[in-house]
Order: sequence, then C-alpha cells, then structure tokens
Amino acid sequence: MTKPAKTKKIGKVFLVGAGPGDPGMLTIRGREALSFADVVVHDRLVGSRIIESLPAEKKITDVGKRPGRPGLGQDEINRILIAEASLGFKVVRLKGGDPFVFGRGGEEAIALAESGIPFEIVPGVTSAIAGPASAGIPVTHRGCATSFTVVTASEDSSNQGSSVNWENIASGNQTIVVLMGSKQIGAITKRLIKGGRSPDTPAAVIQSATLPTQREVIGTLADIEKRVCLAGISSPSTFIIGEVVNVSHIISTKSSLPLHGKRILVTRSRAQAGSLTKMLTELGAVSVEIPTIVSEPPDDFNELDSTISQLERFQWLVLASVTAVEFFFDRLEHLSLDTRHLFNIKVASIGPATRQALKDRGIEPDFVPDRAVSSSLVEGFKTEGIRDCAVLLPSPEKSPDTIRKGLIELGCDVTRVTAYKTTMPVGSESLVSSAFKEGIDMVTFTSSSTVTNLISIVGGVIDSKVSVACIGPVTADTARQFGLFPDIVADEHTIQGLISAIVSYYEGK
Repeated sequence: MTKPAKTKKIGKVFLVGAGPGDPGMLTIRGREALSFADVVVHDRLVGSRIIESLPAEKKITDVGKRPGRPGLGQDEINRILIAEASLGFKVVRLKGGDPFVFGRGGEEAIALAESGIPFEIVPGVTSAIAGPASAGIPVTHRGCATSFTVVTASEDSSNQGSSVNWENIASGNQTIVVLMGSKQIGAITKRLIKGGRSPDTPAAVIQSATLPTQREVIGTLADIEKRVCLAGISSPSTFIIGEVVNVSHIISTKSSLPLHGKRILVTRSRAQAGSLTKMLTELGAVSVEIPTIVSEPPDDFNELDSTISQLERFQWLVLASVTAVEFFFDRLEHLSLDTRHLFNIKVASIGPATRQALKDRGIEPDFVPDRAVSSSLVEGFKTEGIRDCAVLLPSPEKSPDTIRKGLIELGCDVTRVTAYKTTMPVGSESLVSSAFKEGIDMVTFTSSSTVTNLISIVGGVIDSKVSVACIGPVTADTARQFGLFPDIVADEHTIQGLISAIVSYYEGK
C-alpha cells in the first residue's frame, strides 16, 4: 500500500503596524499576533519597549536601516519572510506606524501572495496622524484645513526630478505632513515657498513623537530650519506645515504636566521598574530605566529548601518584599508543597506591593505595619505583644539586619535564610555612563542595593546638580553613607509615595 505523502506545513506572515513608538498605541490585534509569533522581523522605528517586552524564546531579527549602516534590501527581507513561513513558523513583520504608509507593506504582501504564503494585514496607527496629535496639532481643523497631504522626504527634495511635486502641493491651504524629512527641511521649505506658500505659514517639527523623549519645535516656513538646527532636533521626526500648527498653543497638554521634560533615572530591577517608569512617564518625565540590581537565585537552595521542609517549627513567616514572596513560593512549589502547608503559620509582610503579591497567592497577611519600613514591622510586633515566637525570615543574601535584630530583642527565635541574591546587571555600567553624559535631572533609589550599586558604577561621585530621591529613610541613610544628600525622602514608603514626593518637590521649585 502506498503511504500518503506528507503535507508540507506552511506558516503565516502577519504584516503588523507597530504604531508611532509608544507601546500603548500597538493595536490589540497586533499584540495578539506578537503573542503567538515564532519569529519577529522588525524595522528600526519600532518602539524599543515593544521589542524589549518580547519573550526571549522568540526569534527576533532586526532588518532596520540605520544612518551609516547598510540595511537589508527589500528583496532580502522578502526572502526572510518567505523562508521562515515556509518552515511552518508564524512570522510577524513588525513595522513602525502603518505597514501601508511608506512602509513597503504592499511590496511584501505581493511577494508573499506570489509565493503562496498565507498572510494577514494588521493596520497600525500612522505617525503621520499620531505625530502631530501628540503635540496637540490636528491635521484637519474647521476654519484651518479640510484636508491633508502626507509625503515622504526620503529622497533629495532639492532635486527638480524628485517624484514629489512640492510646488503643486504648496497650493491651497491643506495641511502638509512630511515623514522622514529631518535632513531635508531647508530644501522642502524653499520649494514650498517657491510654490506659493507664504513664508509666514506656521510649521512644526516633532522628534520621537509619542515617546517620553518627544521634543517639539514650532516656527514658520521662513525660520523652522534654523529653529530645528538650534534645538538639535534629529530623526525620527515629523514635519507639519499649515495653519493647524497654531492650534497646538491651545490644546497641547504635555507642557502642563508636572514633570514635563525632567530626565529621571530609575535604578530598580527591570522586573519591578515598570510601575515607577509608567507613572513618571504619564506625568511628563523622560524616564531613563537602567536597572542597577537584578534578583537571582542563591548559589544553592539547600538551606531554604531544608527550612521549608520544617515549616511546622515556625509560628510566623515574615516576607519583606515582593521578591522574597516570589522566591519563597517558587521553592514551595518546587518541593511539591502549597499554601495548605502554611495553615498553622501566621504571615507578616511589609508594604502594599508585598501584601498584594501574597493576596495573589490566596494569602491575606495577618500583620502589615502602617509604614513600609523594617523598623515599623518590629515596632508593630512589640505593640501587638508578639514575642517569644519562632520566626522564618527569607531574605536576600545581603540586606540590612533590622528585622532579625529587632525581633531577637523581643525574645523571638529568628531563622534568617537566604532566598535570593542581588547582583549588578551586565551592561549597566556603560548605560549609566551614557545617561549621565546626556544629562540626568534626578536619580531615584528604591532600596539600599540600588544606592550601593549605582555609586559603584559612577565611582562614588554624582554631580551635585542631580537631585536624589529615596523611597524611605533606610535607603536615604545608605545614600548619606556614600556622601549623597537626598533632596527627597518619601513620607509614604511606596512607589506612589515616591511619585507624590517627586511631584511636590518640582512644584515647590
């Protein structure tokens, strides 16, 4: 009997628009496609935070063209898409903005269709609209413009043989949006003025639209080139010409944000930096996220595992951080145990984030101090009359000894066991150096370890012009030990408390 021929598995390509840069502007369908993709092939202008959020197991290929570095030709990109899909993979071709707005998405779709590769087009938010909008500029506005034209300036705009008829575009009062034109502003303005646009026509250039690093320059056709040069604006940028630019003076909201333009260094671990970074960005800050610590397993888990196997010895389990919760319960699960084995143990935690991490695991802590500091837990035990009990304290390898010593003074038998260790992330040194060269207004510290490691990186010196913000008094004391003088010590020792203190600091200046 003849065996049936094996059917060759064919994958699928998703042509996805990533939006203008802000990961929040990636569409729901685009995010879904990324979640089940095996391979991601992306351009340079795709927001870095989108790429950084992708799981490590995905194959990620950068085919972007960069100044001074030759990029892959379109034929080679088409070949990669076809080859990966032919192997049965789900492939996301991720493009900045929308794939069909100067993204060559049409060319890639044709190549896939001719090769018999299934594909899906996932539109994105084009920077031609999102860029102006992010600066409070509507591309159409009653009384100003009822239409708009989008052109690319990727070719030499001073060339009379250019495929863009600038003189024709100059006629009328429609809004003109120019993409990829940062190096062509002078040539473009000359040709538009030659075509009949008034030199007094409002004009704006927006760099890195929708990102925390967004910068804007507003002027007229006559002076916009000079203004852009003085401001040091570079690509990626969007150039807008028309009366609609004047509307930005009324509806732009970014400059009214309390932390607008402040460059703030976030030093906590990448796994925990998200909430702080997001809050700072929403308040207008340029959040420079460079983790100076990373939490890792200890050299071995023998001591922790042995202690967990004897949980019946303890009356209290004290978990002082989200990381301690994560490592403790990971080992509990590793040992084929679960929360039922804590039925006879009371649990104490420090801070709302740690409390929430426990609640996510079905545990409501029996005690949470009013203030999110170690000394408050000790004082709370004393006030509540909790003494002379056996306490398990899973902790980082190196940490302040406040809790252990304080509970021992209350007559407790404290077993402090290493649950994890904190180390310096690889590559942080060069990133920190670059960040300070570019300019930092404030450094935030959320633990003593972040202070110690950053000081180690910078050689013990931070410019006195850089403000220092600490989440609480213990972190602040560590900063003082290294000769730093904290400008901010949050009254509420939480991320929200730190944010509130930073806002108050700048509002008081």
